[in-house]
Amino acid sequence: LPPGKVLRAVFVDPGGPETRAGAGDALPDGGRVLKVSRFHVSWVDGQGTQHEQELLADPLPQVANP
Repeated sequence: LPPGKVLRAVFVDPGGPETRAGAGDALPDGGRVLKVSRFHVSWVDGQGTQHEQELLADPLPQVANP
């Protein structure tokens, strides 16, 4: 990761817009992002419940153009 580059996670609320947020950023439901690394994100939702998610580690397969 280049110096000064901040990692952000993408949060998607069904029926709502996507939110890109980094560690310490507020979420639309009143929660807060705790930590973002290359393959892991943890956050607290608006009700105070802590969550963790492993991110996609393998790239998607390339689709050949006909």
